[in-house]
Amino acid sequence: MSRPVPGRRALVEEDDASQHRFGADFESAQCLLVSEVRALLDAAKDQREKSGQVDIITRTHAYCERFSRLASRETIKEVRALFPSAMHPFDFAQLANLGCETVEEALSLIPSLHGVMDHESLQRLLDDLASLRQF
Repeated sequence: MSRPVPGRRALVEEDDASQHRFGADFESAQCLLVSEVRALLDAAKDQREKSGQVDIITRTHAYCERFSRLASRETIKEVRALFPSAMHPFDFAQLANLGCETVEEALSLIPSLHGVMDHESLQRLLDDLASLRQF
């Protein structure tokens, strides 16, 4: 909810992921899985070494290596194929990145999922995602 800020004339719209409000900077951004970011950074390894931002890119790559849940680009494609059209891309990316195992866990971590699909369908999706994850 937006609240007036003392000393400001206009009301400031707050970002709220549970309402799919991400701010102007993200209006045209695509939601990526951590595994997709890892694959992009792997593909740009030569460019990374030539750029002046090696440190931040290297740290980002290390993070993605640690938390990536999908083993290959083929697996990423399989996971993307599971994406239900009724679900917001942010919610799907969160499901794939967080690795939720139960509907209750998914709904508590991703409040915007409430009412998107019935519990049985969501559990099937979670089971399908789990079967594609690397351990």
